[in-house]
Amino acid sequence: METSKRLFLQISTHMEDIAFSIELQEIAQDLAGVAFSLWRSVFLSDLNGDIAEQMADLKTFLGNLISNNTIAYPQDKNAKEFTFRYYLINAELRLDFIARKMPAILDRSVLEKKGTDAKDAWTTAQGALTLAINNFGEILSLF
Repeated sequence: METSKRLFLQISTHMEDIAFSIELQEIAQDLAGVAFSLWRSVFLSDLNGDIAEQMADLKTFLGNLISNNTIAYPQDKNAKEFTFRYYLINAELRLDFIARKMPAILDRSVLEKKGTDAKDAWTTAQGALTLAINNFGEILSLF
């Protein structure tokens, strides 16, 4: 939550500066996407990692999507073996995009330290987000 708050304050303080740069707008949006994905996934992280359960949860998730045309937190929680991984991978892909687009905000080598399980990967992604938000703030402070 602290990292999301820091990003919120950076964006609030530098709205006009960000408005003049499509690159900074994209980075701000991607950082917010990472923050949301990691925030949502942490509440889904009590996994057993069983592939059969992941596939069962995937089926449950898609069934809810098709039947109800909506997904909210209760559906995410009921399909956590799938949704945790979905949110984590979304965060990792956005972090990788940020690192490729603007290495001054995030060095890709930070993303290579994933660890041995999904929780380690989450911790790595959260650390990368914290670093990226700090670096984003440094860049914004130059305006």
